[in-house]
This record gives sequence, structure tokens and C-alpha cells, in this order.
Amino acid sequence: MSDKNESYIPIQKTLYPKLGQHIAIVATPTEELMETGFGSVRVCRIMCEELQRKYARVTFHVAKSMHDLDQVSAQKPDLVILCQKYLFDEKRGQKIWFSEYFARKNINFTGSKRSSLIYDSNKSMAKTLVSNSGILTAKSFLTVPGQIKKDYQILLDYPLFIKPTDAANSFGVDENSIVYDFGSFNKKVSELYAKHPRKIMAEEYLPGREFTVAVIDDESTGKRWSFPLEIITGINNVGNPVLGYDVKNQNLEKLKPLTEPLSAQLNWLASRVFDILKARDFARIDFKLNDSGALNFLEINLAPGMNRGSSYFPEACAIHNSYSAKDNPKQGLKYVDVINKIAEIGLNRCPD
Repeated sequence: MSDKNESYIPIQKTLYPKLGQHIAIVATPTEELMETGFGSVRVCRIMCEELQRKYARVTFHVAKSMHDLDQVSAQKPDLVILCQKYLFDEKRGQKIWFSEYFARKNINFTGSKRSSLIYDSNKSMAKTLVSNSGILTAKSFLTVPGQIKKDYQILLDYPLFIKPTDAANSFGVDENSIVYDFGSFNKKVSELYAKHPRKIMAEEYLPGREFTVAVIDDESTGKRWSFPLEIITGINNVGNPVLGYDVKNQNLEKLKPLTEPLSAQLNWLASRVFDILKARDFARIDFKLNDSGALNFLEINLAPGMNRGSSYFPEACAIHNSYSAKDNPKQGLKYVDVINKIAEIGLNRCPD
């Protein structure tokens, strides 16, 4: 008896073979960290799922101790994608920098080395080195509560912008971060120090437009891509735009592609800062205009957020800038393209 479906031949989908390298993704809980990183463990898992579409073996690891890292290194992966800069091992009572750990194990990893990551954590050091290399950055000084006794000891003109030196995601930045007198200066410094007992940065307030540039660098091919955009935020109660913690947390800012010649100028400056601070693979670099309309370096982020649809780094990469040079227009990268490019660059890296 013939089966009525015997003549049916199912259409075979073309399945491309997955690449065989082993990629290990290492993340750590970020709730207690005020440091930069790709995002929460959930965000890092999404990145893992994207890579699993292309690579045969992608493993995900939540590291909370040296023991967890030892388990990763025992597998000898071809590449480790580092989602954060370090973990705090409570048992040992110390930070364990991922890049330093895997460098000792002679295991290839993504992102910058520890010697450059310090500039991500310490805005003051980054500003000093960039300024000494001839790039404008707002004048600043570091202080703690009670260190400056009299107004005349502040050698910069008001208004000043007050912020932590090593906190990410605009932690502690709000409408009171711009201070106009000695009383509000002391109040904001004391408030930040109480929440985050580190030296506090006071810098000249830059009133102009704010920009960020996503940089992706492939040292194996010598190619470097940069994607600049403008960050537009609301005005505070005295008429100044402040890109604060609440604005970022609620995604209230708007992102806008740029036209020439500003786009080319930002690309050049970002590339220069990338080289000065010896960054590797990728970075997000922020700039702002001063009252004379000149671009000033703000900070570098060597572990940029990777939240789909909101983080500046993937959003900058995705925005197609049709106003770039006509002979070489920029093509935006989709979120999955950014993830795959990070893995590709790491896998293609020549051993040290």
C-alpha cells in the first residue's frame, strides 16, 4: 500500500559548518561594581547565544573566585572573551584582573591589557597622559572632603564639574554636579566621598555638545573602524545639559549621527587617544566641546556596555553614517556583527 506522502521530498536547508574554535566567555556579577563592563550576567549570556550561532563550542562561565578562573584555563580555550575587567575574590580579599590572570596562563583574551585598563579605571591618569600628548582636555584636580579650606585655593574658575575618578555609568553625576560656588563644591565633594570613598575629580565645566566614538581595531589586518555619534540629553533646572546616572539608567538621552567635518575630526582624535593609551581591540572614547567650540577628551571606556538597543558602543556601531566621505561611506554594524567582530579579532591575533 502506497503512502500518500511517499512522493514528498522535504526541502533541505543549507547548513554552513560552524567554526571549530573554543571560545570561553567569562563574566562576573556586576551589582556591587561601579566599574565598566559589558553589562549584567544576562547581557553576557545573550552575547554567548549570538556566538553559538557561528562557533561550534562556546562556553559561558560566571567567575566569582580564582578557582572559577582555574576551571576556565584548564580547558585551554582558543579565546577568552572578558566581559568585565576584574572580580573581587572575597576569600582572598583582593581584585583579580582577568587580563592579568589569562596573560599569565598564556591564554588569548579580548580587550586591552592590564597596563591600559588602568586608564579606564582612573580618569585622572588618562586625562594627564592624553593632555601631555597635545590633545585638549578640561583642566582638573583631585580632592577629598576638608582638603581645600578656602575658596581662593581653588585655582580654576567656576562653574566646576564634580565627579568620581573611577566610577562607571555616570555614577554620582546629577544636576548638582555642576557647582557655582564654594559651598556647593564642598557639598558635592562630601556627598560623593560618602558613597564612594575615593579621591574626587573637579574639572572645568565644558558647556558644549557631547560625543562618543566607538573604535574597533584589528591589529592582525591593520584595519581600524570608528563610529562617532552625538549624545543629546535634557537640560537641568539652570539650563545646562547633564548626562547623569538617572538619564543613562532610564535611557532618556538621544543618539544622533554626525556630519563632516566634525565626524572626521572625532575619528582622528579617537584614533589618536586609542594609540596614546595603548588600547587593544575596542574602546569607547568620549569628547565634549568647550565654550570656544574645541573638542576636549573626557574619558576612555575599555570595557564598554553591550546592552542591545541602549549601550552607546553597539548603538554607535549600528548607526549608518551616510554623511561620511562619499568615496568610502561607513556601513553600520548590526549587534551580532559587533559580537562576531570582537571574537574574530581575538582569534586572529598573533601570539605574543
